[in-house]
Amino acid sequence: MKRNHHLIKCSVFALACAVLVACAHPTLSETQAADVLPNELVGTWVGSGAQLDEGLSVQQGAVLYLRADGSGMSVAAAPPIGMMVRTRYDAAKRQLFMELCENDQCHPLPEPLVVDLEKKTLYSAQQPEHIMRKYSDQLPDFVRARRQ
Repeated sequence: MKRNHHLIKCSVFALACAVLVACAHPTLSETQAADVLPNELVGTWVGSGAQLDEGLSVQQGAVLYLRADGSGMSVAAAPPIGMMVRTRYDAAKRQLFMELCENDQCHPLPEPLVVDLEKKTLYSAQQPEHIMRKYSDQLPDFVRARRQ
């Protein structure tokens, strides 16, 4: 009986240690989120004819806001309509894969965007005339504060 009691104490102690380690250690998704996008892609991207206010909120046209963790927001105005996005960058192919997300469901775009870091542009290979240009390294408060 003493042996079983000792075993139970050791098991409870081991479980408590495992819980403490798990709580103190970042989750895999938090670890992966650190370096999803290079700094050159983080910020505010605008389509042709887009107009932004001083706070980088879209007033007219299309805007893509990208955060370092790969999440962001795609917004078109007026009136402003937006969707959350998740992205993944393939540096070797210079492609940005994007999913539009709504109500916990994400749908990938049919093709990735081509990334030209020298020209600071994003565009679709099928529609290269629709170019988004890097407007700012900054993001508006509502994008920075939003949790994905």
